[in-house]
Amino acid sequence: MPPELLPYITLLLLGGGLSSFLGIYALVKIRRAAGARHFIAASFLAAVFTFAYAAELSSDTLREIRFWAAVEYLALPFIPLFVLFLCIEYTGKKVPWRWLPLLAAAPVMTLVLNWTNPLHHLYYTSVTLREDSPFPIADFEPGPWLYVNYLYVYTCLAAAAAVLLRQFRKMQRPFRLQALTMISGISIPLVSSLFYLTGSSPYGIDLGAVSLSLTFLFIGAALFSFQMFDVVPIARDSVFESMADGVLVISEGQLVVDFNPAAAKVLPELEIGKKVEEVLSADHPLAVILDGGQDGDFSITKNGAERNFNARLSAVRNKYSRQIGRIVTLVDVTERVRIQEKMTQLASIDGLTQVLNRTFFIQETGRALGHSRRAVLILFDLDYFKNINDTYGHAAGDQVLIQTMETVKACLGPDDLLGRYGGEEFIILLPDATLEKGFARAEKIRLEIERQSIQAEGQEIRVTSSFGVAAADWTDGKAPDALELMRQADKVLYEAKENGRNCVYVFGTGSDFLRLC
Repeated sequence: MPPELLPYITLLLLGGGLSSFLGIYALVKIRRAAGARHFIAASFLAAVFTFAYAAELSSDTLREIRFWAAVEYLALPFIPLFVLFLCIEYTGKKVPWRWLPLLAAAPVMTLVLNWTNPLHHLYYTSVTLREDSPFPIADFEPGPWLYVNYLYVYTCLAAAAAVLLRQFRKMQRPFRLQALTMISGISIPLVSSLFYLTGSSPYGIDLGAVSLSLTFLFIGAALFSFQMFDVVPIARDSVFESMADGVLVISEGQLVVDFNPAAAKVLPELEIGKKVEEVLSADHPLAVILDGGQDGDFSITKNGAERNFNARLSAVRNKYSRQIGRIVTLVDVTERVRIQEKMTQLASIDGLTQVLNRTFFIQETGRALGHSRRAVLILFDLDYFKNINDTYGHAAGDQVLIQTMETVKACLGPDDLLGRYGGEEFIILLPDATLEKGFARAEKIRLEIERQSIQAEGQEIRVTSSFGVAAADWTDGKAPDALELMRQADKVLYEAKENGRNCVYVFGTGSDFLRLC
C-alpha cells in the first residue's frame, strides 16, 4: 500500500469501526428510545459505506474500484434520509407515513441508476483511472442523476439542521448544547464534500467519506454524553404545551415568565413580561393564594359557569439551590367539587322527604345561630300519623309525608331551614325572626297542611299537625345552644298534642311558662 494512502485508509477503518460500535451500543442500550432506530440504521449504513470506500481506495484495478463503488451505494443514498428522520423525532415530531414513498424515491432511484450505469450512463458518463495519482484511484465523470443525488443529500442534511435550529430558541440550555453538537456533526460532510466537488481534495479522495465518521462521532457524543434520547426537548415543547393542567412560571421578581395554553384559557389576561399585579387584580383569588405562598383552591366564573381550580405552588431553584421563581400548576377540580357537593348533599338530605336530616340540620342550625342576633325554632308533627299507616298502608303514609313537605317548603323563605327530626316529626329554623313572626309562620303552615288534600292508594287523605315554637334573642349576649332551643320547642309541642292537637303552642320568653296562641 502506498504510504500516501495509509493515513486515509486508517481513518476510514477507524471511522467505520466507530460507526459500527455506536450502532451496536445504541441497539443494546436505547433501541426503544425516540429516534434511536434511525440513529442505529444510519450508523450501520455509515459503517458499510466507510468500509466499502476503504476497500475502493485499496483496490488495484478499475474493475475492483467500480465494484466497491457500487457496494458503497447500497448505503450512501439512505444515510441523509435517516439523519433527517433522526432530527425530526429528536424534536418530538413524527414523519407522516405518506411522506415515506416520496422521500425514499430519490435514494432508491440513485441505487438503481448507479448499479445499472453501464446501460445508460445517467449516473456517471465515464469511469477512468486518474493519471496524476501515485496509486489507483477512479475519476468519475458526473452524469445528470449524480447532480440530482447531490441535491437530495444536501437538502436532507440542510433540512435536518433546519429542524434543529427551528426548535433551538425554545430549547433549554442543555438541549441547546445537544442540538449544536448534532448540527456541527451534520455540517462536517457538507463542508468536506465541497473539496471533492471542486477538485481540491488530495489525490481526488472523497473527504466526505472520511468526515462521515466524524459526523456520527458528534451525534454519538450528544447521544451518550448528554443522553439526549432519555430526555428530549419534547419535555418542554410538546409536553408543556399540551398539558391539560395550566402551568404558570413566575420569577422571583413576580414577573410572568412563561405559561402554557391551558393556563391562558383559565387566565386570558396573562402576558409574558408583565408583573403578576398588572395582570391579576389584588382581590383576584389566585393573587391572594400567590401572596400567601401556600397551595389553595379558588373558583372563577367563565361564560356564566363556575369553574373550580386547585393552585399548587412549587419553587424553581438554580444550581446553587437558590429560589429564582415559582411554578404555579392550575388543576381543574370542578368535577371533583361537584361530586363532593353531591355526596355532601346525599349525606345531609333525608331520602324520602328531601329535606335536611336531623344531624345535618343541627349542624346548619349551629352555623346559622352564629351569624344571627335572634331566631325562632319550630317543631311539629302530623297528628295521628300511625292511623294513616295502619289504615292506608306505609306507601300511602310515605306519600303523605312527601306532599306535606312540599306544602311546608312553599311557606318558607330562602334562608329558612327545614329538617326531618324523626318519623313524622319535622323541625324549622327561622334565622333573624321574632317570636311573633315565628308564631305567624307556624300558624300559616298549620292551616296549609289542614287544607291540603292528598291522593294516595286511590283514597283522599287529610291530615292535621301540632306545633311547638321557641324563640331566642341574644342581641347583647351569646347565641343560645341549638339543642336548648329544640328542648324548649319539644316541650311546648308535647303540650299542644296533649291539649287537642292541630294547634300552635309557644314557649314563653323570659320565663318557663307555656302560652297557647
